[in-house]
Parts: sequence; structure tokens; C-alpha cells
Amino acid sequence: MTPPMRAVRKFNPGTGQTDDEVTNQFVVRDNELEILLDVLHSNIDAACCQSTLVVAPRGAGKTMLLARTAAELRSNPEYSPHLLPVRFMEESHEAYDIGEFWLEALFHLILEIEPTAPDLARELRRSRDDLCARWRPDLGAQAFGTLLDAADRLDRRLVLLVENFQNLCRDADDGFGWSLRAVLQNEPRIMLLASATTRFQEIRNAKEPFFELFRIVDLKPLDSAACLRLGSTVSGDVASERAIRPLEIFTGGSPRLLVIVAEFARHRSLPRLMEELVTLVDNHTEYFRSHLEHLPRGERRVYVAIIDLWQPSGAGEIAQRARMDVRPASTCIGRLLARGLISAQGTGRRKRYVATERLYSTYYKLRRERDEAAIICNLIRFMMAFYTTDDLIGMSDAVATYDAVWHRYGDCGIPEVQVTLAGILFNRAVGLRKMDDHQVAIDAYEVLDHTFGDSPDPEIQCWVAQGLVNLGVALSQDADDSPRAIRTFDQVVDRFAATDEPRFRRQVATALLNRGVAQLRLGDHESAIATWDDVVDRFSSDPDEQTRVLAVSAMIRKAGAVDVAQSDGESHATLDQVLTSFADVASLRGLLGRALATRAAIEVAHDRPHDYEAVRNAVVAANSVLSSILDVG
Repeated sequence: MTPPMRAVRKFNPGTGQTDDEVTNQFVVRDNELEILLDVLHSNIDAACCQSTLVVAPRGAGKTMLLARTAAELRSNPEYSPHLLPVRFMEESHEAYDIGEFWLEALFHLILEIEPTAPDLARELRRSRDDLCARWRPDLGAQAFGTLLDAADRLDRRLVLLVENFQNLCRDADDGFGWSLRAVLQNEPRIMLLASATTRFQEIRNAKEPFFELFRIVDLKPLDSAACLRLGSTVSGDVASERAIRPLEIFTGGSPRLLVIVAEFARHRSLPRLMEELVTLVDNHTEYFRSHLEHLPRGERRVYVAIIDLWQPSGAGEIAQRARMDVRPASTCIGRLLARGLISAQGTGRRKRYVATERLYSTYYKLRRERDEAAIICNLIRFMMAFYTTDDLIGMSDAVATYDAVWHRYGDCGIPEVQVTLAGILFNRAVGLRKMDDHQVAIDAYEVLDHTFGDSPDPEIQCWVAQGLVNLGVALSQDADDSPRAIRTFDQVVDRFAATDEPRFRRQVATALLNRGVAQLRLGDHESAIATWDDVVDRFSSDPDEQTRVLAVSAMIRKAGAVDVAQSDGESHATLDQVLTSFADVASLRGLLGRALATRAAIEVAHDRPHDYEAVRNAVVAANSVLSSILDVG
């Protein structure tokens, strides 16, 4: 039975929540919690306490981690007799010098102990009110003394949990940092557990007050396992088979964004998703806006170009979109990579860059373009990333919604919308095929070609090429349709063989490989062998590894077909060529194992006792190769 969904806080976790609620909501960052608790435990009897700083961008889970730490200090008997959490609010707007900082600490200490020590809390409140009534800078020492006296009476050390510490250091006066450092280094009754969005100047510069004072704990983006745990907590769908990787990529492993998107996607009706996408952006505009506003001007310009492009893009393309020279744009790209805001794909000149948190692309486009076409385009992209094909097809009104979208936007002329519509039509056909709706899937692939076959857009043509290959494979499942399948594969070759792009060459190789299979099913061994020879001639030296794999597969298929045609010597020669030419190519080990197994099977099929040693050696070699593949996993 699926457990009830638990409300997960996106903002202000711990506020108005019990310790049990915080603990139940905390489902990721266990390792980081353990680090913080180990440091605090070592501070219990230390003459000089270790201060700790949690560093991560907004939405990474800093507030939740500190709230969970405070809950543990209160509830765990290993800590509660010795340490008392004093949790500041997220922004310390009233602390402009060290005296006001101690007044703030006193205020939050009062709130902390009111439920358990009401008499002391009332006394401390009167003392604080008196200090505030006659406040002047030299009264800061009295506020600090009152705080230490409270710690003594409580017989516990105070753990000050301060968020956005970089802002406090920026806004306070010049003496604040050095005064606080002196206390933290010399007063064991006070320790600091702080958070910051960056490694700010005061901790990086040797001349600044907090240099080498803190144990730094960086919060990295959530990995797939953590994303799955958090997503399951939000949706309550703990048994879901949905692939989490697209959601991890889409949100960049940001806990806050993951909760936002998982809650948003919980309603699986497409019209409702379309309706609520604008509401999603509206509700979180301030969060998105602050993310952009904190970037320096040049980096913001390049980042906006990247999120507007959406797809992984090269430095030249990004610079052109940002209307900048390539050199300064590349410098900004490097800084954005260091901040973790973008990620790189590929190497060398093929390197492409994309926003780590793809949701920002959706936010920016919806805010900038403001029309329904942009909403549809980005919603479709979201769905294609978030839902598996089976999820998408399983929606009760998915097909009807697609038809409505196509009817309304099919002629809008916006290239980006056309690309996404072509993609979702392809995925719709794939889903129908997986559901064994054979003829409807064939019809869907034909609609894809009929609708987009003449498009000049290479992205759309890539969908068309894949659709035609899949159409041919679907047709070849029925012997009566094999001639039609062969004609479909020929279309792929005729239309896309002239291009040098690897993705199209790969589709041409796949089409030829499957054309040979269809010809063999019709009993035309000679044509099948000729087709596979064509694959080898075209692609055995192709720079694209996946395309070379198809060429090797063609050679092995040819060997089997040649043997059926009673040409033993040629079969052995073909297999030997595979084993000799590609023995050192690690990515082809699976096919090499298949080649060895094929050779052994041919010997066994012909029942040649005098070749027993060759058979045994071939089988042993095949098993060895296949075992190494299984060991690699």
C-alpha cells in the first residue's frame, strides 16, 4: 500500500514545525548531517570549539540541514544535556555590529527555552528589554555577558545557527568579524554553525577575519538515489518505475527545485499540467529572479544566453546569442562552470554547455515570450524529459491533448515548437509500439514522415530519420510487409546518406543493417550479404563509435548468412576478420563475444569431429569474452 504523502517544505523548513515533523521531512543529506553532528560532538568537551560553515547555492537544502541538526540536538540524549541550539532567522537584518548580534542571539535563545525553562526565559526577556531601552554600542559587552550567564545557568554550550552568513558579514560594521572571531576562538561556551551561498571574501582572504576558521561542508547536487528518495517523499509513489535521471538533470539535483517540479507533475492530466505551468512560474518568480540577480553582469548575460538556447550549445553559439566576443564569453562560461550553474558535455572543440538546472530555461522562456506557444513548447519539453514513454501514453487524455495541441499550433511557424511537436509524435509512436498496438504505431510513424518529412530543420529531420528506421523495423515483423520495409529502409538511405553528421550516418547504417535482415527473411541470401557488405564498406572506419558497432554487427550477420549459403571458408574468413580487426576495441567486446559464439555454433551445426579442438577453443574464447563483459557490468 502506498504511504500517504508528506508535505515537504520548499521554503522555511523548521518554522512552525515540531522536531518530529522536521525529522520525518529530512530524507536526503544524511552524510552531511553526520559530519555536522560529529563536529558538534567533538565540541562538547573541547577547550576551543570548531566552527562550521555549510556552503551551497540557494535551494540546495542548507536551511533544512540546519533545522534537522537543531532537532537532533534537542531530541538526542547524546547531545541534549550538553548543547543547546540557538537558531537565528534566515536573514539577520537587525545585526549591524557585534553588540546587536549578541542581542539577536539572546532573543533567539529566549524563544528556544520558553517551553522548557519559562522562568529563566522571562528573566532574560526583561534583561534584554532593558538593554534595548538604553542601548548604546558599549552595551554589547553586557548583552554578551547576559548570554554567557544564561549558558552557565542552563549548564549547556550554545550552538548559534546562523544562515546567510555572507550577508551578515557584508552588512555589519568593520569590527564585527574580528570581534566574533575572538569569541569563537576563546570562548568554549559559544560555537557557530553557519551557512552561506558562496565562499565569500571573509573566508578566502588571509587578511580577513574568518580565514581558516571554519570547517567547510559543501552541499553537492543530489545524486539519482537522493533525487529518487526525495521525489518519492513528495509524490508518495514509492513504487514508481519512472526513471529519475531526467528529473535530476532537469533540476540540477537541487532539492528545492526537485520538490517544486515533483509537486507540479503529480497531477498527471496534460490539460491541468498546461494550465498550472504558468502558476508554477508565478509562484516561484522571486526565487528564480534572485538567482539571476546575484550573478555579476557578464556572467548573467552569458547565463541568460545559455538558458534561452536550452539545448547544449558551443561557446561560439553562446557568445553569438549573448552578443559578446567569444573570449570574454568563454571566461564567463568558466566562471559559471565553477559556480556549478552550468555543466559541460563532450570534450575539446565538441564541448557543449547547458544550464545545470533546466527549470530555469522554462522559467526564462515563459517570462520572456509570454505567449501560449512558448508555454506549449516548454511543457512538451518538460514532459519528454520527465515522463517515460509508458507514463506519457498511460495518461488517459494524452492522445486527445496532443491532437488539440497539433490542431492549434501545428501551423504556427515557430521552429522551436515544430521541433518539440515532432519529438513528441515520435515518442508517441514508440509508446504505441511498446504497447503492441502494431498498426497504430505504423500509422503514427507514417504521420511523422508525412507531416515533417519536407522540413529543412535538421533537428526535425533527425526525428524523421529515426521514425522511418523504426517504421521499417515494425513492418519487417510481418513477412508480408517485408518488401515495404525494404523500401522504407531505402528511403532512409536515399534521403540521409549524403550528410556527414554522425547522428544521420548512424540511422543510415541502422537502416542498411535491418534491410539485410528483411532480405534474409525473404530468403534472398545473396542480397542480404550484399547489403551487409555495403554497411561494412561505408562504416567500418567511421569515426563515430556507435556507427562502427553497426558495421561489426553487419559482418557477423554476414558470416551467419554465408554459412547458410554453404560457403564455409568465407564464413570463417569473415569472423576472423572481425576478431582480428576489432580485438582491442573495448566497446565492441559484446559483438566480439557474439562472433566467437557464432563461429563455435557453425562448427557444432556441421558436426565436424575433426574440428573438435577448434570448436572447444571457440566456445572457451566466447565464454571468456562474455564473462568479462558481465564482470564490467
